[in-house]
Amino acid sequence: MDQQSEMLQTVAMQMIIIVGDAKTALSKGLDAMTELDFQKADELLEEAQRAIWKAHQTQTDIIQQEADGGGMPYSMLLCHAQDTLMVTRSELFMAQKLLKLGESIEDRISKLERMND
Repeated sequence: MDQQSEMLQTVAMQMIIIVGDAKTALSKGLDAMTELDFQKADELLEEAQRAIWKAHQTQTDIIQQEADGGGMPYSMLLCHAQDTLMVTRSELFMAQKLLKLGESIEDRISKLERMND
């Protein structure tokens, strides 16, 4: 394996590990939502967001190197890392929307309960 391919493999593995951390935080955040612990869910989604940003920066560095004329060999592992990153970003987007929805529903229920007291 040449040096460039080895570097891409290392970067891809770093991205996969970072995105794995994001997916773990995201899953825990969704679990917190089901327990109606919206503050904890928000914190965990923020943790996932930070990890995704870190992985995205790594991806951007690779893309920038190629855009600057440094041809990159094809890497199935890097494709997998990028795919995993994009799927996780989509999952985070949906989880953030679900969090807002859950908070809104909880707020409405609380208002109705106060009205009935």
